[in-house]
Amino acid sequence: MVMLLHEVEALKSFVVDSIRATDKLMNWNNKKEHKLPEGTKNLFKKAWKFLVREKIITQEESDNIQNIIDIRNRIGHQIHTLTADISISGHCCPVNRNKKGLNLNELLQ
Repeated sequence: MVMLLHEVEALKSFVVDSIRATDKLMNWNNKKEHKLPEGTKNLFKKAWKFLVREKIITQEESDNIQNIIDIRNRIGHQIHTLTADISISGHCCPVNRNKKGLNLNELLQ
């Protein structure tokens, strides 16, 4: 699950950086409007829409990526349930013993 956190962030950064780098290359001699300027709101949603509009990915692929990002967000907001207190001699006790932890099947629904 922790790998998913990292990989989704890496994918998001790669996509945005690629779009911005392409903008710089294509607009090196003029002042055309950039597709994803610094400070863009809803940056990643706009990035996926751009990829679909330019036929780099299909809408179905974009939807699948968004579902993976949603799963990543659910994991990220419950990361505390993946940790445990291993300082107790001979025991490994979950920090949030009484709270419901992450359930992979629930994340995939």
